[in-house]
Amino acid sequence: DFTFLKSVNSIIKLNKLAGNLHYLSPEIIKEDPNYSYKSDVWSFAVVFYEIITLKRLFNGKTSSDVIKDILFKDIHIPLTVNRFKLVLDSSLKRMASERETTENLLNMFHLDAFLNEERRVNFYFSYFIF
Repeated sequence: DFTFLKSVNSIIKLNKLAGNLHYLSPEIIKEDPNYSYKSDVWSFAVVFYEIITLKRLFNGKTSSDVIKDILFKDIHIPLTVNRFKLVLDSSLKRMASERETTENLLNMFHLDAFLNEERRVNFYFSYFIF
């Protein structure tokens, strides 16, 4: 939880903003009363982008600039992070209803999804055989 989504099933709703502006989802910025756990999916994707690129995704000079970036800036995933492009593309959708679910994100990060068969065999061999 990134401090602004208080309940996965949305029983308890947001009553004030908390957290860093750079990681807020578009629906939180718009004060949409129907926000959901997908706000955390957005925030996760922003943090993940920054971890793998070592760059801030939304880097406006003022708070207003950051908000405009979050709401309107074209998001380009660099080719250097091609391995994670699907994760980022599906998590950085401005419409929450189009954003990936947390369950699907977890499936995308399953180790077998990123390793081909030969690397998987080598990994298991080196990990489980002493």
